[in-house]
Amino acid sequence: MKLLKSQWITGTAMIQHIREASLRSKVKKINPWELYEPVIKNTKVYPEYPTLTLQLDSMDFVPLERFHSYAHRKARQFQFKVIDRYGFILVPAKEHYAIPPTKIALRLDKPDKRKPEKEIVLSTYHRFLRLSEVPCVRLSLYLHLMQWNIAK
Repeated sequence: MKLLKSQWITGTAMIQHIREASLRSKVKKINPWELYEPVIKNTKVYPEYPTLTLQLDSMDFVPLERFHSYAHRKARQFQFKVIDRYGFILVPAKEHYAIPPTKIALRLDKPDKRKPEKEIVLSTYHRFLRLSEVPCVRLSLYLHLMQWNIAK
C-alpha cells in the first residue's frame, strides 16, 4: 500500500492517514492495440530447404539476364536468402567461376553434295540462382510465379 498523505504525529500517539489503493492502480496496464484484438503469435513451424539451386537456361542472353534479375528480386520479396546471383557456382573451396555457354554446331548437308551447305552454332546460356533457408510453403508459390512469368 502507498502512503498518499504524509504521517501526522500528535503527541506520543502516531496517527497514520493511509488511503487504500484504488481499483485502477490494481488493474494491469493494457496496451490499447491489444484492447479489442489480442496479439496472436504464429507458432507454426514449417520445414525449410537448406539450399536450393535454380538453373535458368536460354538460347538468348538478354532475356535470360532480365529473367534472372526478376527471379532474384522476387526471391528477396519472398524473404529467401540468396547466396550468389551472377551465374557463379559456389564450390567447396569457396571459389567462384563463370559458366561458359554450351555451344552446339549444326551442319546442314544435302545428300548429293560433299561440302556442307551451312554450319550453324547454337549457344545455350546458363545462370544459377542459389537460395537458402527456403520454407516449403512459400517455395511452391515462388515456383508457380516463375513458371507463369517465363519469357516465351
